[in-house]
Amino acid sequence: MEIAALIFPGIDQMDFTAPFEVLSRIPGARIHMLWKHLAPVRDIAGLLLTPTATFDSDLPPLDVLVVPGGRGQLPLMDDERVVACPSRPSPPALPRKRRRPFWPPRNSPLPQLSPPGCKPRNAPPRASGRP
Repeated sequence: MEIAALIFPGIDQMDFTAPFEVLSRIPGARIHMLWKHLAPVRDIAGLLLTPTATFDSDLPPLDVLVVPGGRGQLPLMDDERVVACPSRPSPPALPRKRRRPFWPPRNSPLPQLSPPGCKPRNAPPRASGRP
């Protein structure tokens, strides 16, 4: 999986490092730190972050693009190079598998819910009103 995170001057490094820590644990994931140039950039508190790729780098098609926040993102809203960055071609999305709704196991202490019109698994038999 190819992942890029945009880093920029004035970034809030927590908005970058928190997703980085999670995404870096995906088996086979490669994370690229992306900026206009390879010179280090300072976050909002002065921490230096070093990009590993530029917008002009020959990156593989990206599966995920992380765009963190911070005060530094405000000037980027009008920066044509930054705004055009996410429009790079990427591979077509894989078809999504239809997910089954979650139903707790029969021995679960959770209440047993059922779809509308279905009898709950652990519901007591209904009284018919007849003796």
